[in-house]
Amino acid sequence: MNPFKLLTARGWTIFLGGLLLAGVSKLLFKQPALLWYGLFLTLLPIISLLISRIPRNSLEFSRRITPQRTSVGSPAVAKMELQMKFPISPALLEFEDKVDPLLGNSARFRSDQIFGKWNRRLAYQLPADNRGVYTVGPFLAHGADPFGLARTKYSIPVTSEVIVTPKIWTLPPISLTGPGTTGEDSPMRLGALGHDDVLVREHRHGDDLRRVHWRSTAKHGELMVRREEQSTDPAATLFLDSRQSSFTDKDRFEWAVSAAASIALHLLEAKYKVRLLDADGLKINSSHSDPTSNSAEVLMAMTLEKLSTRTDIEYALSRSGAVSGAESFIATKTISSTYSPKIIGKYYK
Repeated sequence: MNPFKLLTARGWTIFLGGLLLAGVSKLLFKQPALLWYGLFLTLLPIISLLISRIPRNSLEFSRRITPQRTSVGSPAVAKMELQMKFPISPALLEFEDKVDPLLGNSARFRSDQIFGKWNRRLAYQLPADNRGVYTVGPFLAHGADPFGLARTKYSIPVTSEVIVTPKIWTLPPISLTGPGTTGEDSPMRLGALGHDDVLVREHRHGDDLRRVHWRSTAKHGELMVRREEQSTDPAATLFLDSRQSSFTDKDRFEWAVSAAASIALHLLEAKYKVRLLDADGLKINSSHSDPTSNSAEVLMAMTLEKLSTRTDIEYALSRSGAVSGAESFIATKTISSTYSPKIIGKYYK
């Protein structure tokens, strides 16, 4: 802090006035009484400065935000506890908990209690209207002495992270039937649902003849083999068109981000392997091994998603690798029909 700002205008006036009075009385008037008055006025701002600086090492502050991860439109609550452990404090203490403007308004409050220890518990709401990762803090304290001669401003380096994810919509259940990354179709299911369900497919070279299902063979007129369980590996490639040229306003882009996040999480929940692309390339390439980690990765990627300056989609597709034709391809924004079929067909094989 600038040392010249440690005293208020009143404090500097009294300090300089005291020095002037002490100097004049000493050199010109030879008056001891005036000298003492001058010294008193000179020391008073210094004493006030010492008083105003006492709380720096006597304040204890803590903050807890619930929840630390929320979605757009779902407010979080910050709960603070502030304790003065010294028996004397400045006449006026003003406090501010700094908050990113995109997350909410900074919380401000004051305390006029000079003598005695005290404890304050306060809470304020964080609207969380904008997607992103934000930092709450530091906690700032402004103090002034009872005479208004000195002031202090210092921060308590306590920060908290708040993550605001895109809004997630609940989507209807989907079936796992269909092709996967292996390119195999789902096997046919025979019979009613129950313990005696039988999954069959056409006989292929090398299949064990003991797995032939004769009833299905007679029905279809060709060898059909029994499959004990469905061996699908469902996969989908999801493309978020994040080009600036594709959106006329922020709300449309936020809708597309929420749609991409909702679809990706829905597919992961349905045991799909998901590849998530935006205009800058591959963002997520999930696996079947850790669904929880995949979901968290998708949420964080979409939380940090920004508009791209790219003008075409070929850059993204070329850096994501060729998309297997056995995968589903989903776009969350209509892609220009003048060139997109040709470009997508180049990589979607």
